[in-house]
Amino acid sequence: MSERDVLFLGSSPNALAAAARLARSGLRVLVLETRAAVGGPVATEAFAPGFRADVGVASASLDPEVVAELGLSVEVIRRATVTALGPTPVTLRALPELPSAVHHAVGLLRALYRAAPPELPVPTPEAAGSLGAITAQLLGLGPREVHEVLRLLFMPARDFFDETVPSEAVRAVLCGASMRALSEGPFASGTLFGFLHHLAVDDGPFRSTARGGVGALAGALAAAAQGFGASVRTGVPGPIQVDVEGGVARGVRLGDGEHLAARIVVSDHDARTTLTRLISPAELDPETNRAARCTRYRGSVARVHLALSGLPSFAGLDRDALGGTLVLAPSVAALEQAWDRAKRGALAARPYLEVTLPTVADPGLAPAGQHVLDAWVQYVPYGRVDRAALLQTVMDTLAPFAPGLAGQVLHHAVSLPEDLEARFGLTEGHLYGGEVRLDQAFFLRPIPGCVGYESPIPGLYLGGSAAHPGGYTGRSGWNLAGRLAVPRR
Repeated sequence: MSERDVLFLGSSPNALAAAARLARSGLRVLVLETRAAVGGPVATEAFAPGFRADVGVASASLDPEVVAELGLSVEVIRRATVTALGPTPVTLRALPELPSAVHHAVGLLRALYRAAPPELPVPTPEAAGSLGAITAQLLGLGPREVHEVLRLLFMPARDFFDETVPSEAVRAVLCGASMRALSEGPFASGTLFGFLHHLAVDDGPFRSTARGGVGALAGALAAAAQGFGASVRTGVPGPIQVDVEGGVARGVRLGDGEHLAARIVVSDHDARTTLTRLISPAELDPETNRAARCTRYRGSVARVHLALSGLPSFAGLDRDALGGTLVLAPSVAALEQAWDRAKRGALAARPYLEVTLPTVADPGLAPAGQHVLDAWVQYVPYGRVDRAALLQTVMDTLAPFAPGLAGQVLHHAVSLPEDLEARFGLTEGHLYGGEVRLDQAFFLRPIPGCVGYESPIPGLYLGGSAAHPGGYTGRSGWNLAGRLAVPRR
């Protein structure tokens, strides 16, 4: 096979969005995926006969610019309510009124996320211009507003919501949204950044999916990429290794020995996988090796799926509420206690749960009249919990709110953090390629020194969720493609 212009290792929405943009510009693009279907952890799969669920990330949405530019047609399902389960359920249909600084901070993050992170200390003229525009936006707020925006970035989630939200149930829901996929408790400094980040990319606690599951997003992007001329190969034999010759990435070698040449190789994987497994650490300087080893992943999310004989009854909730997200977080203190147990290697008796019944809005995911229950279980210590014990904990936690649930279970599936690692190649089972904290964001993502999606190896780039800005909206890949989309001469 002739040399490709760009070769992608992995097929998350970031890789596929980049592949489509680059193929549209006339470059020869090949996407390689070792799994049977595209999407990486943005996957909808059968977990029991006739029952399908989002088995990796529990929600996803595509960046509006990516959708518009590629002309995608995907039916989005937005879970329009969030209900705090408790003795008296509290259902949110909109965020509570929050200070204007929150909206300014979210607007600033959205602008930062649309721009490629700058090279520091001396950015390129293009990056400097982008930074200047963002800085002008910030300074245009006025001194007090600037102070408030910057303060929010470093606050504990607990402190902020204590100041602004009178309801304990709502505070717990919003703190839970702030901690999503983060191995930290809401008392820790900087954790409000998680809430602002999720608001900037997916409306905070109000999660979106697609008809047919999140895997439909990856399918639509793959079809768009192929429509522009990109090639997509699934079921590729692994493990894959990047060929580095003379310090430069020249292509890849597949698990069966096949060699594929390319001018540019883009890894859709996290930094540690890319820099310590896809290439030899001997190719890197000691500081880069140290940074790759020290990136924080700490996956602590498990996924539990139940195939149900019928729609469960949750006390006090109507069908509309059952079509939203049900949150079990009795209090902010309970979240902190669950994290405190996890950091000591134990599962809390009542972990943080986000539960959805996707078949309420999308009945095609199960046989007629039957349903799927999807639980996002957080603060599950990596490598320390038994699957049966976790399932029992989830059932015990839900029993007071849905007393007949146990009798409706036909099948179940449990994925611990280590299972997610094995299935999707996620370091420590972290679904997003590393924790999204201020010290692992912007020009520090994926690691210090890998700025502008470039790795220390010329010709090798990182463009997945591990790269700026993170997540699976396609934005990370889209930004990268904007740098690489120079038509072949």
